[in-house]
Amino acid sequence: MLRRVLIGVSACVLVAVVGTLGILHVVFGGTPRVHRPSNPGASITATPCAPLTLPAGERGFALEEQHSTASYEAHFLAAGASAPGTVDGVTGFVTGGFIVSLDPNPTIRSLLVRVDLRTLDSGSADRDDHVRNDTFEVSAYPFATYVADQSPVAAGTYVEGQSVRFLLSGALTLHGVARPVTFAMTATLQAETLTGSGTAHIHITDFGMKQPQITSVVPVTIADDIVLSIAFVAHSTTCALPQ
Repeated sequence: MLRRVLIGVSACVLVAVVGTLGILHVVFGGTPRVHRPSNPGASITATPCAPLTLPAGERGFALEEQHSTASYEAHFLAAGASAPGTVDGVTGFVTGGFIVSLDPNPTIRSLLVRVDLRTLDSGSADRDDHVRNDTFEVSAYPFATYVADQSPVAAGTYVEGQSVRFLLSGALTLHGVARPVTFAMTATLQAETLTGSGTAHIHITDFGMKQPQITSVVPVTIADDIVLSIAFVAHSTTCALPQ
């Protein structure tokens, strides 16, 4: 009799452990995969673009979708866990452009970046469904947009090929709510290509979003602070930029 009880208890413990490991995999596991448009720029090359007319000393740049990404980093804590876990989500569906004025001081203006939140991937389909539908509510708010204008890059004359660090201040519209957000950026201009990356911290409650309920079996909380990141490659363009 005692042996049967011990076997039953052991089986219950094993099921509980396996179930917990499965839940933890849903919450923290997986490897993000970058999704990108199958034919980026097709709508642009299909018809002649509207020309971009700029004053002397200014240049227009368009993001290259095949080499640009937007991502988030969130911290989750599962009940009973001793430390939080980190989850990253990423997408290559990033479009936009901006104008750079090099004279007299380097400045970015008319910047617009749009991210398709429906394509964010964290490596777990279940988790992504919760984040997209419960938090971002992508059926109603499929895109996040960031706009900035007249943001200084550096004081004085810029030396081509030089990496510069600057703060890019603008407005992020997420979940239908616009809030001021500042990205800490690093960028380099080399010939006709401008590369860069940056990060910013936001609070999901500032944008009227709720915490995703990843699983009802083990309570999971997500930190209100989220890190947003962008990495981009932009090429000089003579076509009108998106509005």
